[in-house]
Amino acid sequence: MRIISLLSVIFLFCFSVCGQTFNGKPYDLKKYNFEKENVLNVILNSPQFDSIYHSENVIFVETELLSKDTTLKLKRGNCKAKIKSKKELKANEENVGLGDFTCDPNNMIRVRVQIENTLKHLLLNLGMEKVNGKWTIANHVIMEN
Repeated sequence: MRIISLLSVIFLFCFSVCGQTFNGKPYDLKKYNFEKENVLNVILNSPQFDSIYHSENVIFVETELLSKDTTLKLKRGNCKAKIKSKKELKANEENVGLGDFTCDPNNMIRVRVQIENTLKHLLLNLGMEKVNGKWTIANHVIMEN
């Protein structure tokens, strides 16, 4: 019974955060990608990301949320992030995966992002807010996975 209640709460939270995508309202994909790029670049250059990833060269493993064909320009410092498929990754090559990017694309003022260091089994969950036109990290949690 507790599991069903927990799942209901999670569903309601996701529905309230992503409500616009559930009711089929159109949104501006260019604006969405612009904001997604800004959010991810803030994270890549944050002390919170430094806690789970120690190389200047970031390698993302390709997921449904971040493909090799993306137009996003992701950088950590001056180094452009790379995106590789699971087959392209070398054994023991440190990488991160974008596991969640939840927002209302019609009103992007809050975003929930989840990034996992798949080699070290560390999961970074972040709550982002847009304050005075700039993305800031409102809260974060790091978990061993």
